[in-house]
Amino acid sequence: MYAMTAAHPTLPIPSYAKVTSVATGKSVIVRINDRGPFHSDRVIDLSYTAAYKLGFLGKGSAEVVVESIGPDTEPVQYNTTPLSVAKLENPPTPQENVSKVGHYLQLGAFGNPENAEKLTAQARQALDIPAQLVQISLIGGLHRVKLGPFDTREEARGWIERIRSAMGIAAITIKP
Repeated sequence: MYAMTAAHPTLPIPSYAKVTSVATGKSVIVRINDRGPFHSDRVIDLSYTAAYKLGFLGKGSAEVVVESIGPDTEPVQYNTTPLSVAKLENPPTPQENVSKVGHYLQLGAFGNPENAEKLTAQARQALDIPAQLVQISLIGGLHRVKLGPFDTREEARGWIERIRSAMGIAAITIKP
């Protein structure tokens, strides 16, 4: 409660994230040490101290930018406008063990490859997209479920709300 910690549904445990208030521009660094939130309209749960430092106490929730602090992640701003489906008309061709250059969304990271396969199948069905757009990559001992590639970070971000609505997952943008 009094540590600078947070719960996130997909970021690795343990890891660190920079959380910035969109309204004030204030930022804090938190350690991801738990899973959650389990509300479809929230992307991260902050400890009492982290919420206090950002000025969120008593407000319940606020719009933030969550940036995973690590070598393969980029900032993500939630509550973005959904992307049109035009990108899916010409899906990329699959390549074994090689990610195309571009931007990706990570839907989850698992130690167990069977869990990654289950999420991949759920994403293909829930998002009604070609199989090639959802991939599993083994990075740092984790099986990461990725959606993409997208030409721009903004294009990838446009899918975040669609994924949240269809699957209840708070996806993050990553580099291949």
